Amino acid sequence: MKDLEMADVVNRIIQLTEIKRAAQALCNTKHRNRRGLLVTSPLPGEGKTIITAGLATRIASQTDQRVLVVDLNWNNPALHLCFRKKRTFDYNELTAEEDPHRFVKKTDFSGLDIMTAPEFQNPELAGDPVHAITGKLNSLADMYDRVILDSSAIFPVNRQMMDPVYFSEWAGETLLVIMGGKTPRDIIRKAVHMFDKGESELVGVIMNQWKNPL
Repeated sequence: MKDLEMADVVNRIIQLTEIKRAAQALCNTKHRNRRGLLVTSPLPGEGKTIITAGLATRIASQTDQRVLVVDLNWNNPALHLCFRKKRTFDYNELTAEEDPHRFVKKTDFSGLDIMTAPEFQNPELAGDPVHAITGKLNSLADMYDRVILDSSAIFPVNRQMMDPVYFSEWAGETLLVIMGGKTPRDIIRKAVHMFDKGESELVGVIMNQWKNPL
């Protein structure tokens, strides 16, 4: 999907009643001491990124909160396309810069900023990307009322992924997106089980309509 198409989809879904209700429920959460919200899915291609963009936009527009949405799906980044932004920095720049706000861009929506994924990542130079990005998130969290993380899918696991289970612990709250009628039930159960014993609370599940996927 091209960036213009994805941006147009975001503009449409923020008007959907389901997105408005989900955003309102998240805004009303009692766990305001949590640092953020991680949005993930059991498998790739379930509409997670579009829904992340829609929820972040709706939360920023419904409240006076400052919201930052961060692309942690470094293997297949697409969040920047939802807001017609370009990826303008690489992994080495991200890790070398002390002030991560340099990599934050304003969106066209009031109160909503985005940090894209790096433009490229050389596995030989990556070191420990999880540790590096956690430090940046800690710094950025002090500047925003809510940080929303668009992660990679939980499965399949690969060694270069930004582990959504780990970052769910950082955020404190997790939202699971599944493709209705398509995602196998055993995979859904495994995905939910991943959050059973951790510190992150699974605050909800959004079922994307498989006949008319977002």
